[in-house]
Amino acid sequence: MIYNNQSQGQFSEMPVSDVTEPDRQPQNRGQSAPAGSKSAPAGSKWLKVFAPNPDASLRLICLPHAGGGASAYATWAKLLPVHTELVALQLPGREDRLAEPMIDSMPALVNILLPYLLQLSDKPYVLFGHSMGAVLAYEICQMMLRTGQRLPEHLIVSGREAPRLSRADNLHLVPDQELTEAMIKLEPQSQAVFDHPELAAISLPVIRNDYRLINGYRYHPDSQRLNLPLTAISGDDDPELLPGDMSAWQEVTEGHFSWHRFSGGHFYLKPHREGVVRIIADVMNTVLQKQDNHVA
Repeated sequence: MIYNNQSQGQFSEMPVSDVTEPDRQPQNRGQSAPAGSKSAPAGSKWLKVFAPNPDASLRLICLPHAGGGASAYATWAKLLPVHTELVALQLPGREDRLAEPMIDSMPALVNILLPYLLQLSDKPYVLFGHSMGAVLAYEICQMMLRTGQRLPEHLIVSGREAPRLSRADNLHLVPDQELTEAMIKLEPQSQAVFDHPELAAISLPVIRNDYRLINGYRYHPDSQRLNLPLTAISGDDDPELLPGDMSAWQEVTEGHFSWHRFSGGHFYLKPHREGVVRIIADVMNTVLQKQDNHVA
């Protein structure tokens, strides 16, 4: 949700840089440039770098949940290994892009994002997505496969059923009061946001748009299996998940699969931030070790 304990348009006290506006005609890059030579380039509103790290060997690219913004990941950067630079996706219609038209189609969003993400593939990278972001990360991988681009070294998905099991609801169609009640049930701490009329007026359209996007998502049975390691993470009491939802993610890849569970609901990441980032840090360390072994 857009309520991530930071007000609209604010990220953190950490320095923020952006990536450049790309040529909208993506090209196959083939092999990437040597790692460790530069930070994510500056210039775009789509991807935020909260702690620029030109010496980083790897990138972690974080994709948001429904209603969420890049600032949800602002505090993660300082918890990651020094060899990792965190880049967070910023969708239009929220935070510093509040006045921009939102996107409510998964295929359209993936197509728009692809050239921006290709800029970041000059270094090995890992994709992380929570809830809606998990599906977005998966579909980005599918697009990378279809267009012959460099895949992430690892995919980390959180709090969302596997694509084959995707379920739609009608929350994007219900009245504001019903949508508000559903969001409070999903995240009780959001009560304070919805009790504030101005914040509610900002948050509800974004939430409604993103639910329209995710409810319009359709899994393609002919999707290719990935060939990369995949890590799933979830909360034990997530009301959005059914038994088997997370374990089914192992079906989408030929690579190693692992599943980590924390106590809590759909937004278990908030109280377990350090534990979640520790899992991600272990992934990044493993990726770096493989890269070093490959060079050796």
